[in-house]
Order: sequence, then structure tokens, then C-alpha cells
Amino acid sequence: MSYPWKLAGAAMLMVLVGALVIIIFGFWLFGLNLAIGHFRDLFIAGAGHVQMAELLTRLTTAPLLLSDAKSFILIMLGTALGLLAVIDVAATRDLYPGYGTLGRERQRAIEEYAEENARSLAAMMRLRDQTAEDLSGAIELIRGSQFQMQEAMEGRTRLHHSFKAYLDHLAVVHERLVQRYREGNRRVRRGEPPAYFRTPPARPSFVEPPVLTNVPAYELDAREETIGRIDYYIKAVNEKFEQTMPEYQTVGQLGSLERATA
Repeated sequence: MSYPWKLAGAAMLMVLVGALVIIIFGFWLFGLNLAIGHFRDLFIAGAGHVQMAELLTRLTTAPLLLSDAKSFILIMLGTALGLLAVIDVAATRDLYPGYGTLGRERQRAIEEYAEENARSLAAMMRLRDQTAEDLSGAIELIRGSQFQMQEAMEGRTRLHHSFKAYLDHLAVVHERLVQRYREGNRRVRRGEPPAYFRTPPARPSFVEPPVLTNVPAYELDAREETIGRIDYYIKAVNEKFEQTMPEYQTVGQLGSLERATA
């Protein structure tokens, strides 16, 4: 039970010692600047020659009596600068004297690492998104090509039917034209017409419709397999990104370590 009291007593003693040191430092600082002020007065009055005895006499008999106001301003300025220097040193919060520069370099390295880490993570996210977008676009292109292929095959069939009907029409026109020619030939001919006049005109080869060849079956299963593989790669990219994300969270770990050691 006596240990806390001893600890409190030691802390109180340190506070008293610190207060005493501050008071002594204050008197010393003011006395030093007061001596400098009197030295300036004597230096000016003696044209550059100052007697030590005369300086001590003035400090002991009339320490606050100065000949020049500038000397008083010099004393106040020197005292203020000394106090500001003490306050600045006390406010450094350097727990480990001598390692302040090292600590600042460490903090700057952490900040630079955080910035580079953020840039790398943003670039990786853009690459992931762009890859997923490109692969998704390939899937849409494959699915769209199936519809376009079907339309192309139907259009080819319709065009073949229309062309065949056109050739059939030309064949009928050709037959009628030949029949008219034969009839006119019979009217003006003196002898018997040739035997082939009694048979229907042969259809010309140039109006024979072309054969519509079968288009090789486009493999629907192959496209579905390709789409499945692309989906797999999209998921693989996302999974790899999620696995890599913890490696970019070390900045938070460094911040936690910084707070723990503060």
C-alpha cells in the first residue's frame, strides 16, 4: 500500500525540482541580459573600454537604471528570445532525444508509401474493371453474332427463292418467245417444219437455278463453351483481385503500429 504514496511523493519532488530549476533559469536569463545591457551602456560611454569593477558596481547598486533605452530593449528582447527557446524545446515532444530526425524520416516514408500504395491500388482496380469490361463485351459479341448468323441464313434462303422465281419467269418468257417464232415460221414456210418444232423448247442452261448448298452448321455448343470459359476468367480476375487486396492494406497496419508506439 505504501508504493503508490512513494510514487506520488517522487512525482511531487520532481515537480518541485523542476519549478526551482525554472525559477533559477529565469533569474539567470534576466541577469545575463541585464549584464549585457549595462555592458552596452558602459561600452558606449567608454568608447569601447569597459572596466569590470564599474560593471559590477552598476549591477549591484542600480541594476535597473540604464543610460540608454536601447539597452533596455536589448534586455527585454534577449530575455524574450531565451524564454521562447525554452518553450520551443519543451514543446518538441521528442520522447527519444536524438531520434527526432529518424522519426520524421520514418513518417515521411510511411506517407510516400501510402501515396504510392493508393496509386497502385487505383491502377489495379482500373485494370480489373477494364479487363472485366472487355471480356463482357466479348460475350455480348458472341451472343450477338448468333442472332446475326441466323438472320444471314434466313436472308440467303429468301434471296435464293427470289432468284429462282426470277429464273423460272425468264424460262417461261423464253418458251413463249420460241413458240411465237415457230408459229411465224410455220406460216411462211413452204415445206414441213422440222420435227423438233413439235416438242416444247428446251430450257436454256443460263436460266437454270443454282443449287443452294447447305451451310456448315455453326456450332452452338462451341460458342456456349467459349462464353463459359470467358465467365470463368472474369471470376478468376475478381478472385485474384480480392486475394491481392490484403497486400495493399499494410498502410493501415503501419498506422496501427504508429499509434501503438506513440
